[in-house]
Amino acid sequence: MALEAMKIRAAIAACLIAVGALTQAHAERTLKPVDQAATRADFYAFRAQLQAAIARRDAGALLAGVDRNIRNSFGDNNGVDAFRQIWEPEDRRSRVWEVLGEVLALGGSFDREGSFVAPYVFSRWPRDADAFTHAAILGASVPVRAAASPSSPVAASLSFSIVEQIESRGADESWVQIRLPRGKTGFVDRRFIRSPVDYRAIFSKRDGKWKMTAFLAGD
Repeated sequence: MALEAMKIRAAIAACLIAVGALTQAHAERTLKPVDQAATRADFYAFRAQLQAAIARRDAGALLAGVDRNIRNSFGDNNGVDAFRQIWEPEDRRSRVWEVLGEVLALGGSFDREGSFVAPYVFSRWPRDADAFTHAAILGASVPVRAAASPSSPVAASLSFSIVEQIESRGADESWVQIRLPRGKTGFVDRRFIRSPVDYRAIFSKRDGKWKMTAFLAGD
């Protein structure tokens, strides 16, 4: 009887482990917003000035905050001159105002070297989540539509979730198809989802002054 009881307990334990593993596999992972800028008054003031320059599209003020050796890519086209060629900040229609503005608006955190890394989606991305196939939902109760249309029924709502992106050729570019935690699929408005390998900026102190030392995307 004792042997039979042991076998039953072992079977129950195995079932519980299997259920736990399945639950964990389908569990919803989240990435909550983080912004540590206010913990360093000097950087907080610098960022506020930079955001003001972006709001008025002031190329001179922006370039004053760019390090002369800024990293623009993973190739050789680095430095402030290459930055100007890539982004053309003197043109008020340049995408730099929108792209950098979004990066700064999403907060960030300081790394071990004391540099500020933005946005939080990049600086706090979990190492065990695939950065090329997954993305972060930017907000609480973000609707997931059954189809790529604002009039489509809401299939689910997500709050700061990490989700798998699905390549959907021919779909409306303003929507991103995702896989929900339990395997179903849906569409999210692109404004409310961000890949960790999208544009990010790094700010470090150079000769006592804060400078943007990197502004790039990819990996």
